[in-house]
Amino acid sequence: MYVQTARLGFSILFLLSLLALSAQNAGNINFIDNDIKEAIRQAEEENKLIFIDGYATWCVPCKLMEDEVFIHQNVYEYFNDHFINLKLDLEEGIGPMLSARYDAHTLPFYMFLSNDETLVHSMHGFQRIHELLREAKRAQQPERLRSAWDKRYKEGDRKPSFLYNYAFAIYPSPDDLHRKVVDEYLESSPDMTTPQNVRFVFHFVEDVDSDLFRHLIENQRYFSDELGEEKVQASIDMMVDNAVLNSSPELSVEQVSDLYIMAYPSSGEKKALEYKMIKYDKVTEAELYTQTLLKYYDLVPPSDAELHETSRYIMQSSQSEIQFDLIAKWLNRLSEQTNHPEYLVTKAELQAQRGDVSGALLSYKLGKKRAKQAKDKDQVRVFQQKYKSLKKTG
Repeated sequence: MYVQTARLGFSILFLLSLLALSAQNAGNINFIDNDIKEAIRQAEEENKLIFIDGYATWCVPCKLMEDEVFIHQNVYEYFNDHFINLKLDLEEGIGPMLSARYDAHTLPFYMFLSNDETLVHSMHGFQRIHELLREAKRAQQPERLRSAWDKRYKEGDRKPSFLYNYAFAIYPSPDDLHRKVVDEYLESSPDMTTPQNVRFVFHFVEDVDSDLFRHLIENQRYFSDELGEEKVQASIDMMVDNAVLNSSPELSVEQVSDLYIMAYPSSGEKKALEYKMIKYDKVTEAELYTQTLLKYYDLVPPSDAELHETSRYIMQSSQSEIQFDLIAKWLNRLSEQTNHPEYLVTKAELQAQRGDVSGALLSYKLGKKRAKQAKDKDQVRVFQQKYKSLKKTG
């Protein structure tokens, strides 16, 4: 008898310890208490839907859900992993307003909201474990959220946080609706330099003709600070290259030039002149090429070798006395370099071309003298031949 009593006592103690352990290990959904702003903040941060348990203190089914359903491991693990959970008294504080907005007609009322407060899915009344999990998974279907956003937009809602999400949801749209939504969002957001708006603009800027592209260029430092200079510059380069190479109809030389100047405030003029020189081929557009090259030299000081090469080119291709005056100044400076007597050949040729035969002969004589000093027999022979030829014909 004593043994049986002892065993019974041990069994009771063991059962009580298991119950205590079970209670100790029991979990629950991690609810935020009546603070929808905090729920929205966390939902934005974690990119999750908000699950709202709408209750009232007198509601018996609400209490049963707490005691029998929310504590089930499958439930609380799923909801804690997939949602930001908010417990909201629908009769206190902001509760009545949300109750009216989302037509919470029966308690408990359960809502799944996006972080812009769009109602994605709802149900009411006591939910069994499998029913609650089924509805939660249904709420996460992407087409449900898209459908809810479409409905909200058609009904005229233009709340900035909604427009922000809706623009991303419908991009790209075949009817260009996303562009309209982007404009509506930006019109509602006075500060375009916030990190959120910087990322928004960067995502939706599509081409160089848009206001968004001009905003990107004018505020490039904000974009570089937020997204990294390399990423921003690569995007700008890609859009500019696409416009230059693939526009239909093809951009004119002046349109490309204007684009470079607009897109690259610090280097655009140089890029524009380089592009023009490529398009104004030396042979087909000699005069335009020369004019552009001279402007380029105003920005990028040329080397002596480049001045010499350009001088010879202008002598052969131009009829402009203004340009001849310019290269005459270049050649006077270059010919002062005693280690480069070949510059005197070009100077003499220009003098002869402009009718100054005596000046040209003096240049040849000076060149021959310098070539002898340099012990360059080939150069001596060149100057001697050119001197004799000019003396004979001049």
